[in-house]
Amino acid sequence: MERTHDLGGLPAGKIDQTEHELTFFDKRVDALYALLTSPKKAAFTMDEVRRTVESFSQADYFGLSYYERWLKAMSLLLIEKGYVEASALDIPQASS
Repeated sequence: MERTHDLGGLPAGKIDQTEHELTFFDKRVDALYALLTSPKKAAFTMDEVRRTVESFSQADYFGLSYYERWLKAMSLLLIEKGYVEASALDIPQASS
């Protein structure tokens, strides 16, 4: 089964390799990821985050920014593992 993230062999444009400054949001999501995957907390693994991101719909995968995808994946994993209730989180949605 081909998933949205699997773009191998498809025609693609040029990759933008320019460096950009991380936003405050990007840094906060990265820090949250580091805390939740640290050996002391180990709420989930990098592989679980990747699995969750790779299961996103096409609208979410392409409609959310890189760090928005991370945040949504971590939110879904926290719910899946019973750390929080879904109603307690405002999960980012891709814009239509």
